[in-house]
Amino acid sequence: MNFRTIGIYPLVILFLCCLTLLPMCVQGKVITLTKEDSNKTINLQVDDVLQIQLVGIATTGFWWRFQDLDEQYLRIVKEYTRPISGVPEKIDGGPIMGVWELLAVKPGTTTVRMAYSRGGQSPKTAANRFSVKLRINAKGF
Repeated sequence: MNFRTIGIYPLVILFLCCLTLLPMCVQGKVITLTKEDSNKTINLQVDDVLQIQLVGIATTGFWWRFQDLDEQYLRIVKEYTRPISGVPEKIDGGPIMGVWELLAVKPGTTTVRMAYSRGGQSPKTAANRFSVKLRINAKGF
């Protein structure tokens, strides 16, 4: 092995680390919304992440579902559930927190609507609703 070959390994490792970490560096801020933010207008920028946290009881068959999410403005990057602080995790049928992370990908105006309903049920008969109007600005505005 000569000096040139040995010298390339650190560069390759550095390059691979940059590829892995770059998305975390260019991502904008995270804006967290809860049920209390329903019916508000929210301003954000391209590359900001909108995190929606809503409580539900999935074991009843009811859950939060998007209604016509406009994917030209927003992309779902993560969706998961987590325990609610103060509620024991071992309670069968207890409430849990649903979390949706949406990346703003294009400037413009759109509305995020979610309905708490049973699968296959019309959103018009939803037990609960969540809606926010979004104004997405270009980066730096």
